[in-house]
Amino acid sequence: MNKYVSLFLFIFFSASFIRAADKNSDLEKKINAVYDKKAQVDLELNQADDNVRQLETRLREKRKVLLQRAQALNYIKNYKWGNLLAVSNPIQFERNLKILSRLNQYDLALFKEYKSSLRNLAQGRQDLVTYQKELQAVIDDLQKRETLQRDQDSKRQKQLALENKKSLLLFKGEMPRPTVGQIKLRYGSQRDEQNQYSFMIHGLLFATEPQQGVHAVGPGEVIFRDQIQYWGETLIIKHDDDYYSVYAGLGAIEKNLGDKVQTNDVIGLTRNNEFYFELRHFENPINPKGWLKEVL
Repeated sequence: MNKYVSLFLFIFFSASFIRAADKNSDLEKKINAVYDKKAQVDLELNQADDNVRQLETRLREKRKVLLQRAQALNYIKNYKWGNLLAVSNPIQFERNLKILSRLNQYDLALFKEYKSSLRNLAQGRQDLVTYQKELQAVIDDLQKRETLQRDQDSKRQKQLALENKKSLLLFKGEMPRPTVGQIKLRYGSQRDEQNQYSFMIHGLLFATEPQQGVHAVGPGEVIFRDQIQYWGETLIIKHDDDYYSVYAGLGAIEKNLGDKVQTNDVIGLTRNNEFYFELRHFENPINPKGWLKEVL
């Protein structure tokens, strides 16, 4: 199983301490559904693209064969077809007739295959255009929903400030990155070129060095600490207003269950060359872009 999928399934099904979303997070659910749809359409588009490229390659090969056959037929024509049949020996005549019959059947089959390949290529290109349009429609829908989410968050931030309530949402756009290092994978659909499939990543994957500091992105309490397959030590911090941050790929850990943390507190060190981070509101994963202070 893909390591990101296994991590998501672990958090989703095992972390029973993460409270189910209420009606106020419906938009977050819908955005995640659109992201999942985009991942599926990405896969279908990539498959259609691969199919077209394979058809084009086979078509070029068939075209070469047809050109070779045309040259061969032209040679036979120059040899004079009649000479093949103008023989007195019945056995040789029968042999030449079979040769001509087989040549004709072979060439006819070649032309039929070529015609079929042309039709398949035309259909493949049409499918490609269809998936490209579908993907663009999904992207447009996603942009509209994310704009709506930003507007909704902005309004709620003002309301929280007026009511003097606590929420991680008040830190949106000002949260530090959990660690330094280049971002290898971003929130959204990804394609595994080697194994030819697409998958959804619900966080950020950092390229790191071992023993690199990992920091809490906001104030909260450590509510989970355990080993996860592939990732090793993993921490989950619960923040005000049912927000959660997930830190996977830790070696040494500085915090224990129940510990209170503040923004930028060192909670542990990276174990190896990969570190994974997620943000969630209730059980809904949310895109860290726009939440972290540094531009992603």
